[in-house]
Amino acid sequence: MNFLDTILGRNRAEEVSSQSVFGRYSDSQKSDTKYDRWDQALKAYENGLYLQNFTYLLEFLKDDSLQNLSYTEDHGVISFQFYQGSKLIKGTADRNKLRAEAKIAVTSKLELGFTRTLIEQNFGLQYCRFALSEDDDICIIFDTYAVDASPYKVYYALKELASKADKHDDLLLNEYESLSKVGDLHISKVPQSVKDIKYQFIHDRITSILDLLDSGKINIQKYPAGLCYLIIDLAYKIDYLVKPEGYTLDLIEEIHQTYFQSKSQDIHTKNQKITQKLKEWIERPREDFDNEVYEVISTFGITMPSGHDKLAECIQNELPNMDWYYDNKYDDVALAIPSYLVGYLMFSYALPDPDRDYLHMLYEIVEADYFAEMGFPNKYWKKGSLNVSAIKKGINKIAQKHEEKYPRIRPKMDAIDFGDLCIFSKTYMTMISKLDMYKKDVRS
Repeated sequence: MNFLDTILGRNRAEEVSSQSVFGRYSDSQKSDTKYDRWDQALKAYENGLYLQNFTYLLEFLKDDSLQNLSYTEDHGVISFQFYQGSKLIKGTADRNKLRAEAKIAVTSKLELGFTRTLIEQNFGLQYCRFALSEDDDICIIFDTYAVDASPYKVYYALKELASKADKHDDLLLNEYESLSKVGDLHISKVPQSVKDIKYQFIHDRITSILDLLDSGKINIQKYPAGLCYLIIDLAYKIDYLVKPEGYTLDLIEEIHQTYFQSKSQDIHTKNQKITQKLKEWIERPREDFDNEVYEVISTFGITMPSGHDKLAECIQNELPNMDWYYDNKYDDVALAIPSYLVGYLMFSYALPDPDRDYLHMLYEIVEADYFAEMGFPNKYWKKGSLNVSAIKKGINKIAQKHEEKYPRIRPKMDAIDFGDLCIFSKTYMTMISKLDMYKKDVRS
C-alpha cells in the first residue's frame, strides 16, 4: 500500500485525483443545500429562534465528506466540535449564549515572552481573545449572547478563532520550549518516504536559486525582478504542492507579505532579506521539517472568494512581463512568471472550480516529475515533449466536468502554442483568462 492509500484510505491510488492531495482547503464552493441552511439560519435569527439559528449554522459549516464537524443537542443545549488544521475547537450553545474554545498549547511554566505576545495579539482580534485556562494552558475563546449572535458574526468569529488557533500553536511551540502540544490526536501522519520527497523538492529548488545567484548568469542588481519572480513562484509552489505547517508555512507567508505588502523597502532589500531566509531554511535541522508535514481536516478556508474577473485581470496584467526574459534566453525566469501566477491566484483567492482545475493542470504539466514521484502518472509528457493530445483531452475533460454549471465554458485550444514549455504556459494561461465563465443559477 503506497502513501495515497495510507492518507486517503483508498484501495487504488490511480483512482485518486491529485487535487485530493495538493492544495489548501477551501470552503467557498458549497452545495445549494448548504446555502439553504445559511438562509434558514438568517431567518431563524431574525425570528428569535436562536437555537435553530445555531443548528442551521453548524449544518452550513459541516462537510460530510470530511467529517470535519459534529454536534449533539440535549435539553436545549448544543454541544459541538470541529477541526481546523491541527486544532480541535469545542463549544456549546443554548437559547441565551454561545461559547467556543480551542486549546493551543500546554504550559509547564509561565513565561513573560509568550504571555506578552498573546496580550499584544489580543489587540488585533475582532471577536476572540487569547487567555489562560485554570490549568494555565494557552487557549483562545469566543463567547457571545444569543441575541447578538447573527450567523454573520458567529461565522466570522469562529473562523477567526479557528485560524488563529491553528497558526499560533506551531509558531509558539517553535519559539518556547516550555510549551507542548495539545489536542492534535486527529491529525494524520505522513509516511517518511513522502516527507523525503517533499523535503528534497524544497531543498533542490532553493539550492537552484542560490546557485543561480552565485553563478552570475543573471544580473540581479540590474534585473532584480527576475529573482523576485523565482522566489515567489517557489513559495507558492511549496504552499500548494507540499502543504507544510509551522516554520515553513510562516516563511511562505513572510515572502508573500514582503513582496506584496511591505512598501517601506526597495526590491533589492527585499531580495536580500528573503534570500537570507532561504539560506536559513537550508541550514535548519531536517527533523524540524518532518514535524511540519502532516495531513489535517479543516472547516474554514483562508482565502477570500473571488470571481473569474480577478483571475483574468491578474493574468492580463502580469503575463506580458515574461516576454523580455524569454527573448533574452532567461527561460527559468520566463517560465516562473506564468507559474507564479498559478500559485499567487491559488494562494490569494478562492476561485471558481473550473479556474482552480485549469490552474492545477498547469502545475501538473510544469512539475510533472514531482507529481510522478508523489505517485501520479506522467500523462502530459511523452518522450521529453509535451503530449499535445493528452493535454487537449485534459482541457476538454475539465470543461465537460463543469458544463452543467458553466454552460458557456468553451476553451479555445487553437490559441495554445505547444512550441516549448514557456510559450505553452503563456498561451495556456491566456486561454484560461478568456474563458466565458457565465454561471447558471440552479437555485432560481
